[in-house]
Amino acid sequence: MPYFEDKGFRVWPAGWRKEKAALAFLHDSRRHANDKLVGFLCTTWSPSARVAKALLGEKESAGRNVDEIAATLRSCLREMKSPQP
Repeated sequence: MPYFEDKGFRVWPAGWRKEKAALAFLHDSRRHANDKLVGFLCTTWSPSARVAKALLGEKESAGRNVDEIAATLRSCLREMKSPQP
């Protein structure tokens, strides 16, 4: 991100399925936050209806990947609500 920011680009980092990786990227994004950082995007790369059902706790929703995506989304949202260090 700093490379693109230094070149004048606005950046919008995105995390996905693996919770540890998404949270590490989110923390790094917050450490380097400046006026070029648009925010942090949580992507799903899965059918939105299945992800929504998993977020709502409907067990027939999905499968392991979608459940993992829902858990990662929850963790990233909790982290984004917390004050920056």
